[in-house]
Amino acid sequence: MWWDGPYWLKSTQSEWPLKIEIGDLPIEQQQEENQIQAAVRAIAIQKPEPEELFHYNSLFKIERVLAIGQKWKQRANSTTKTSIRPDCQDLKSARCQLIRLTQEYYFPAEREALQKNKSLPAKSPIIHLNPFLDEHGLIRLQGRLHNANMPINAKQPILLTKKARITHLLLMDLHRIYKHPTARTMMAILSNGYFISGFRSLARMIARNCVLCRQVNAIPCAQKMGQLPSQRVNFKPAFQEVGVDYAGPIIVKSGSNKRKPTLEKRYVAVFTCMVTRAIHLEPVTSLHADSFIAALERFVNRRGCPTTIYSNNGTNFVAAEKEIRLIFNFIVKQDVIRTFTETRHISWKFSPLQSPHHGGL
Repeated sequence: MWWDGPYWLKSTQSEWPLKIEIGDLPIEQQQEENQIQAAVRAIAIQKPEPEELFHYNSLFKIERVLAIGQKWKQRANSTTKTSIRPDCQDLKSARCQLIRLTQEYYFPAEREALQKNKSLPAKSPIIHLNPFLDEHGLIRLQGRLHNANMPINAKQPILLTKKARITHLLLMDLHRIYKHPTARTMMAILSNGYFISGFRSLARMIARNCVLCRQVNAIPCAQKMGQLPSQRVNFKPAFQEVGVDYAGPIIVKSGSNKRKPTLEKRYVAVFTCMVTRAIHLEPVTSLHADSFIAALERFVNRRGCPTTIYSNNGTNFVAAEKEIRLIFNFIVKQDVIRTFTETRHISWKFSPLQSPHHGGL
């Protein structure tokens, strides 16, 4: 802040000097003038990033708008009326223009040095990448594949920075076009045309901010495991306490005629030891109570008589939902099964409805 301005301000305007020298000012004012001139000089050199990049969230839309604008300009300067619909070449020209303006914003000193065929500043971040200007005025990087039979974009990629708005839009478009790939896949795609320093973190950020990717890759909520029941943790002989369930139906061929066999449904009774997790399988011919009693008798004759049988009351198999429900309705209602289990001192316990985890298996 100046408390006192230059001495000539107190004089009339006709006595003001035509040219002001900084040396004529006090030392404090000279320092302040130098800072202001340096700031003004820096602002004048650094051009703003293209404003068009902030009007849309799609790079393709921006290119199309610029291409249509160029078509209108050509049509206004021409005597013949031409179509304003842009073609592929117009879209490529619009993208080159956006990239060129972006490079002028983020690499002004490097671009000026390349235009004047001078060496890059010593502190330039791209001095070791061997940059050069192509025929479109874009900064490209030259490696060791100059003689390779490859596209120019793969041999000499275009330089971009992850801070630029056009880089974000380019990655967002590629992320949608290639059906939401991973960061590594996007690196492989962009390496054929662009060089972006710090690309991995930017690709991860794009995928992290994508709503669809967050829905697909969401980690499910971890269910807190409950305490195991006593029959699962206390040592007992095998198959003393068992759980029973049905698997099926399984379509089998039956009949004496091999050319036209009869297709029938069969089921499998699965007996599981509650302590050792050993299993015993028994075929069941139908969903009737007599078939289940026959399977239970075979199990008892083979493994011994259990003291407790646990069964699920819910639907465990989508394909046989109705049949499985009928099975356990028979178990509950049929007196013949209850009589069979009571004579052998077998206790039957049912899990609550829609609670297949209740048994601890």
